Amino acid sequence: MRVLRSFLIVFSLLMISLQAHAQTEFPPSFQPVIDIFTGLSDGDKEKVKNSVTEDFILLEQGEVWDLAITLSIVKGPIPRTNGFNIISSDIHGDLALYNYWTQSKIGDGENRKVVTWLESVVVIKTDDGWKLQQFHSTRVPAEKVPADLIVTEAR
Repeated sequence: MRVLRSFLIVFSLLMISLQAHAQTEFPPSFQPVIDIFTGLSDGDKEKVKNSVTEDFILLEQGEVWDLAITLSIVKGPIPRTNGFNIISSDIHGDLALYNYWTQSKIGDGENRKVVTWLESVVVIKTDDGWKLQQFHSTRVPAEKVPADLIVTEAR
């Protein structure tokens, strides 16, 4: 019984450590990217709104979206996980530029699909922390996704 209890304690500590490590893999200036995707997944309009500036603009598949349009697509929670792979970053004081891959697994069971985007963002540091000011997103067809793409899931 003691061995089992010790094992469970060690296992729990290991899981907590791994979770903490996973949450610190991305720089703080990238957190608004994670937050906007989490808000979209959870159907949380406030989380989406809190991750962007008032003059936020999203360039989505050839369309120009403002915050109102972006919030209009936020629906109830959907089964979705989001992973990211930063290609490059350039941080200068209160301004950060990122180019990265996003890969989402959307749905459950047989209905689950994997969707991949190639994206870039401009993130600025405000009095309320880092916020997305500009977001450019291009959906990538499955046959054009690099075979060796590895993303790290984040919430």
